[in-house]
Amino acid sequence: SIAERENPTEDAIAYTQGLMDLGSLVCSRTKPKCNQCPLNVGCLAFAHDKTHKLPTPKPKKALPERETAMLIIRMGKEILLEKRPQKGIWAGLWSLPEVNVNAIASEAAKQLFGLETEPEETLAIVNHAFTHYKLAITPQPLTVTSANKQAAPNAIWMPIEDAIGAAIPTPVRNILLKLRQ
Repeated sequence: SIAERENPTEDAIAYTQGLMDLGSLVCSRTKPKCNQCPLNVGCLAFAHDKTHKLPTPKPKKALPERETAMLIIRMGKEILLEKRPQKGIWAGLWSLPEVNVNAIASEAAKQLFGLETEPEETLAIVNHAFTHYKLAITPQPLTVTSANKQAAPNAIWMPIEDAIGAAIPTPVRNILLKLRQ
């Protein structure tokens, strides 16, 4: 309302340009030159010694949160890794198979890979932040009880030590490092 009230009816372009120049040269975000400002008499921030607090930073937008479960399917000292699609998050990397967090892990392993498994105790949730969302990963270890050693076309069995050094996403590597302990 102050800006509308002060905006002149004539030569508004020069007025607007003057405000922009004032903002960039005198009333700057860092180290404002309040003593040189021709408008400091009417400036409330200057009068109340609050220029160092202005402008206030924009509030950060809350990132959306997503969740997934990652299956840690183990057969002996090997785990099953799945190749990620060529587009999207972690494109082309090897990763632990992902399922909906509400899925029954052993049923998912059977459906996806034809494996009979026994679930182990779920590991602590791993939180990972991307630039546009946060991901909560629930690692679900499964021990294979009956299987064909042949992996699915987009999957591979790999010793845990080799998997840790493979082209895998950082949160998957962190899960495997915890598993190794």
